[in-house]
Amino acid sequence: MKVDLLQLAFQFIKDEIDEITYISRHDRDWYEVKELAATDPITFGILLRKLSLPNRRKALIQAFDLRTSELRTLLLGDFSESSSTISDLYHPVKYRRRFSNELLAQFGIIHRVPFDWAYKDGPVMERWNYKAYDFSGITLTCMDDLIPLLRIAEDINRHVKGYVIQTSTDQECCIRLESRGAVIVVDLYQADY
Repeated sequence: MKVDLLQLAFQFIKDEIDEITYISRHDRDWYEVKELAATDPITFGILLRKLSLPNRRKALIQAFDLRTSELRTLLLGDFSESSSTISDLYHPVKYRRRFSNELLAQFGIIHRVPFDWAYKDGPVMERWNYKAYDFSGITLTCMDDLIPLLRIAEDINRHVKGYVIQTSTDQECCIRLESRGAVIVVDLYQADY
């Protein structure tokens, strides 16, 4: 009998079951997290904030269908052979490995979550912040600087980067640029400092 993971997620959110019970029912299928991300972003955020850091990272990786090698490439580059990086993200207490702010910021940008959700264990802020772009975003001076990056991205199979556009008016915009094959997705965020 297949367990209804979405129902378990709601039970976990309502404190009817604990995190260990909720997590123990998963194998590699976190379909409920993916479904909540697509249909109910508020509940998705509540669920992620309630999870401990390693389980939050694992839920994001599984929900966004990123293979280990693909995530490693997005985080560390095309020529990385560090096979332990993704495993260490799942188990921060066990391995005691410290990740750079840049790597965790890139992890947040890839998964469209605030930096603190990729960095902190325990309670995290409910509202969005743009710290990830401070650590991992590339600063541009105008929107026109983005055009060559869009052209480069269309030739890359999978690519995710964050950019900060600092205009002469001192207003900052944060842009998340993702390419997947022939599709380019641009998310624009107004900075919230």
